[in-house]
Amino acid sequence: MTTRLFVTVFASLLAVASSSLAQESDNPRTGISAEDIVGPVPPIGRIACYQLIDEHNFCYAPDNPKMVNYTIPFNVIDLNGGWVDESGNRPYIYIYNQPSAAAGYTISVDLSLMNRPDGFGGFASGSVLRIYFPDDREYTGVIEANGRTIRWSNNTVWNKQ
Repeated sequence: MTTRLFVTVFASLLAVASSSLAQESDNPRTGISAEDIVGPVPPIGRIACYQLIDEHNFCYAPDNPKMVNYTIPFNVIDLNGGWVDESGNRPYIYIYNQPSAAAGYTISVDLSLMNRPDGFGGFASGSVLRIYFPDDREYTGVIEANGRTIRWSNNTVWNKQ
């Protein structure tokens, strides 16, 4: 029992130490940069990390744009998959890594079940999507309810299936 408690406390201290190190871009005192940190960084505050469809064990944190390995507990939000709007339409969202895109990450919205062309875009911030729908225009979507709801600028709401 004492050993388990020690391991838990040690792991917690290690997580806190790694999170403080990851916040430094280049620390001349220690010589450690953010690129030197390997592995997941525990969330600080309410940093959201969105799971990528094509990169297993990685997510994308728009407020700190880089991939994070989340193989240990981490606040990962998965927007990938089926959604439903108030009319029963069923769009699908995919977040994937595309190095040629701005910030390296892209969001695709499959609207084929609605007989519409796919939308595409990315994150405007940690909880805001900006998606262009070719048959309409660009909309912003605010992610709510820990990734279970998206409230769009045209007053529609999508809920995760």
